[in-house]
Amino acid sequence: MISFLLKGYIEVFEAELVKQRSLSKNNNSFYLWTTVLFEFLVFSFLGWIVETIDVLIVAGEWTWRGLIAYGLPMIHIYGLGGLIIVYVFGRLRDKPITFFLITTLTMTAFELFSSYFEEALTGLRTWDYSDKLFSFFDGRICLSSSLGWGLLSVFVLYFVHPFLLAFEEKVPRKILYPIVWAVGIYTMICIYIQYF
Repeated sequence: MISFLLKGYIEVFEAELVKQRSLSKNNNSFYLWTTVLFEFLVFSFLGWIVETIDVLIVAGEWTWRGLIAYGLPMIHIYGLGGLIIVYVFGRLRDKPITFFLITTLTMTAFELFSSYFEEALTGLRTWDYSDKLFSFFDGRICLSSSLGWGLLSVFVLYFVHPFLLAFEEKVPRKILYPIVWAVGIYTMICIYIQYF
């Protein structure tokens, strides 16, 4: 039953990719999944930049976050969040206010779930908003962070994602794809090592 549901989800996901990319049905899954992996890696890198700058400004200190210990300036939760923003909520592109409100709520819920998941998996809590105004769930989420997720979602959908699509079209596949898969496989190994 689970494999049936997963297969159905993957088919819907691939159909959404084809629709959003305006690709013909002749394109294969490898091309589509390479695009997804490329976007995941870029969103993870941009998340690392956002977090590093945020901590530098707020706390006044440089921190080693995400997978930097493995030589990768990335925070993979941002990669997953970016994919959710683009491929789940991208259909709301023509309704920016609705998009902002829904992604603000969804990404806040995603942050809350991620906090509990990470703590259950590793015993660690890597963020705590208890000192912020309007913090909830023992400091796992707060209003300013939620609004930040909404603004970041708008930036990703309307600016970053179109740039990535244009960039990917300009770089020859025989150059980009091996790099994407090599970095992607190394990233997955590092994520596995970090949590298991």
